[in-house]
Amino acid sequence: MEKLAINYHLTRNCNMGCKYCFATFEEATKTNLSLVEKKLIIKKSSKYFDKMTFVGGEPLLDKDLVELIKYSKELGMTTMLVSNGSMITDNFLESLKDHLDWVSLSIDSLIEENNNFIGRKCNCFKANRESYLKLIENIKKYNYRFKINTVVSRANISENIGSFINEAMPERWKIFQVLKIEDVNEKEFEKFKVENSEFQNFIKKNITSELSNIAVAEDNDLMECSYYMINPEGKMFDNYNGKMSFSDSLLNVDVLDALDQLNISKDKFYARGGLYNWKKEF
Repeated sequence: MEKLAINYHLTRNCNMGCKYCFATFEEATKTNLSLVEKKLIIKKSSKYFDKMTFVGGEPLLDKDLVELIKYSKELGMTTMLVSNGSMITDNFLESLKDHLDWVSLSIDSLIEENNNFIGRKCNCFKANRESYLKLIENIKKYNYRFKINTVVSRANISENIGSFINEAMPERWKIFQVLKIEDVNEKEFEKFKVENSEFQNFIKKNITSELSNIAVAEDNDLMECSYYMINPEGKMFDNYNGKMSFSDSLLNVDVLDALDQLNISKDKFYARGGLYNWKKEF
């Protein structure tokens, strides 16, 4: 198996409450794995994957995050963090500059009212243009490779985020069509649903010629079964047919055995641009 990329959802805990979030993992019964168990999962993953992306929930709420990033780097993996940004400090960035390759921020809207409607809010951070630009400046100061993730929904469908992206200038801008997952976000989904045509119109409006080389758009079809993912229990999972399915825990089985229990497509991984130059030269 060619080494690709995998997302490790360390925790379901989050200090924000985005109503269309697919990563709440309410089905997980054992989410407090030990550091040793998490390291075992990462070690097993490193045999088959070249890039480890730490996600949540909010991964900075996991007490083992820093140690796990360092361990992944020791194993030779490219390391990435996906965060809402509210807990990223200068001390955090300074401490990981030799171990963490990428910082990715989830930025769906620049308007506080829209973020409040989404649930992307907490007392410690104002989710607006000024706050994000200040945070991005700090991230770049430490020479991290930088990425932005944006979910397109009814809340932000009318926004022009492209002008902000031009100013922030990430190396990569992932744009997702809000995705419905059965038994996870379906109760709130109708408030945020956008049709394929609306998603494509957002893409046309926001991806200018200056951004065409960094923007990657993923509709619901491209997102289905195209990601290699691990939940907080250490189980790999997919989102086949709009519903999550889980493998046995990687604490008990090999990665290839776990993949045999799922419907993840390497072809779709390639089709959505999942393979790119993610290595960082120090």
